[in-house]
Amino acid sequence: MAIIEKMLKNDPNNAFMLYNMGVEYSAKGDYSEALKYLNKAYKNFTPTAGFGSKLILKMISCHETLNNLDECLKLIEVGQKYYPACTEYEFCKANIFYKKRKYLSAIESAKKCISMGESPVLLREISGISTYKSYYLLGIIAYNIGAYDDAYDYLNTTLKINCKLTDALFKISEILFKNNTDIKQIQSQLESYFDTIDEDTTFLLSKVFSIQNKFDIAYDYINNIEESTENTQKISFYKGIYLYYLKNYTAALENLNKVTDEEYLNTSVYCCILCSLFTERYQDVDNLISVAKNFNEPEEIIIYNSFISLIKGNSDTILEDTVTSKSLLQSIFNLLEVLLRGNCFDEFNKALKLLNHISDDSISLNLGKLYYKYGYLDFSYKEFIKSIKVNEKIDVTSLSIMNSILLQKKY
Repeated sequence: MAIIEKMLKNDPNNAFMLYNMGVEYSAKGDYSEALKYLNKAYKNFTPTAGFGSKLILKMISCHETLNNLDECLKLIEVGQKYYPACTEYEFCKANIFYKKRKYLSAIESAKKCISMGESPVLLREISGISTYKSYYLLGIIAYNIGAYDDAYDYLNTTLKINCKLTDALFKISEILFKNNTDIKQIQSQLESYFDTIDEDTTFLLSKVFSIQNKFDIAYDYINNIEESTENTQKISFYKGIYLYYLKNYTAALENLNKVTDEEYLNTSVYCCILCSLFTERYQDVDNLISVAKNFNEPEEIIIYNSFISLIKGNSDTILEDTVTSKSLLQSIFNLLEVLLRGNCFDEFNKALKLLNHISDDSISLNLGKLYYKYGYLDFSYKEFIKSIKVNEKIDVTSLSIMNSILLQKKY
């Protein structure tokens, strides 16, 4: 940037250098500042310049990140006028339509990308836009409108072209589980996308099944490579987490106590607190709380101390002696999710009492979404109704969930 700045002092209207500075600011995440330089470069725009197409694409990218979607469409129109063979513009259009929820237009543009093929080499900026990326977008759109069979076909095509697109793997597994596909068949299909099941693939498949709360299968994947890997910290961490969700708290502690890597340490310690608490190892709980205090997460410590007090049967909690604020709400919901996902229902109900100390009209909405995420449809629906009746509050996501519940339960 220092070199570019020096050149711009000597030649402030140099479009190529202005473009380069815009690219640098974009790389730093300062998209507004990037657009200042890109817009200035665009004033001297020459279609025959070698960077002309890239300039417009970068402007589109910055505006998209800043959610200036209509501005994106205007620039796409300009780009397609001067560079009609550049598939990137049609792909940008598909994504913008998708973000604007104009799904039919997005589908049309994505299919056009596939028929256009890759851009000429000199105009090519993004790889895969005429193949797996467009198929993936079609799959996500189909999923969002409830066309699960079409979504499956598009995502299946995506993964056959590029098995490394992990989002597609997660989404197709979600469809397979939604269709109540046999678990062995799901494993076989997901594994079939890969030429070899190496260590990275094993971790990925483990994560796929853990997201679907199939922790026994996730554990087996990790356990199968324990002897052949040097990544012992990662193995111990995931084994410990999966064992917690399988309610094997003693074995979970044996694995998590081996974790010292900073990448996994915080989560390990909080999970160890719960495992120790549920097995009544109260001295260990106190020691672990002392360790957690070094993480500089005061809200988490307050919530865990209060929860520990509730589990021990104390009528009072740390929260009752603390000036409460909305900053604690996220920490409470972090704990609630870990408990609900681990089927710790008694403990979950006790933790719900922590919400009584927080004044926030979004609590019922958040609870409704949490219940829905883990399949508790009746509880979810009741929380949304409560939010409407008590707080007169609802949002688009919650309404969509209520609609889905009504269709599933046929109230």
